[in-house]
Amino acid sequence: MASAQDKQKEYSDKNRGNLNVFKQGSNKLKHRFIGPFAVLARHGAAYTIDLPKSMATHPTFYVGRLKRYHESAGSSSSDGGTPR
Repeated sequence: MASAQDKQKEYSDKNRGNLNVFKQGSNKLKHRFIGPFAVLARHGAAYTIDLPKSMATHPTFYVGRLKRYHESAGSSSSDGGTPR
């Protein structure tokens, strides 16, 4: 049994690729979405959103590139975000 496990480990290790190690501060695991931003207009399957002036990108995005914002139960804009 042990020799069979050793052979399986040897085969698996031979086909295993290099382990990716990410350095501290790496953007690899950075959040994919930022926001929320207000929708200014809809153009068919695209939306123009209210981006800050500091973001140097065009404000119109295809709907597939956007994600709907769901306000969490603990925070509400009407009460200033204070817990109930």
